[in-house]
Amino acid sequence: AKYEAMGAELRKTLVAGDMDGATAIIARMTPVGNSAGALLKEMIEDNRQLGLSDKRAAEDAGNLALIMSLAVMLIAAAVALGAAFFSFRRISRPIADITFAMNGLAAGDKESAIPHSGRKDEIGEMAAAVAVFRDNAIERERLEHETEANRSLSERERIEHEAEKA
Repeated sequence: AKYEAMGAELRKTLVAGDMDGATAIIARMTPVGNSAGALLKEMIEDNRQLGLSDKRAAEDAGNLALIMSLAVMLIAAAVALGAAFFSFRRISRPIADITFAMNGLAAGDKESAIPHSGRKDEIGEMAAAVAVFRDNAIERERLEHETEANRSLSERERIEHEAEKA
């Protein structure tokens, strides 16, 4: 407001043609203008410093977001690997073991134990079913031997009976 008042006074002095008076007013206005210029420069520098501070804060936030994203990805990868390992140990490997036992049973191995038959989950139920097949194969073989033995006994009795008739 003071500077504007001096500016209005300068205009009147110039219109009146008083150059010495105008020079004196300009001499009074110059320190006020210089002070305003210095204040503007200070404000500009403050804004520049705030801008740099905000830029650093944004970069820090971006870096933190990147680090957090990488950490979450690493944790997710570790969980996925853990799940795969768990799946292999608790599901895939026992099924492979049971499959191996089933193939052995199909090849005639009735003496081998069926793995994982003591488990209380679906794997245990599968192993119990394979054990039933093994037990049935053993029983069938026993019955076949018994039938063959009875056949041999019957054949021997028939031969003896024919020999007595003759």
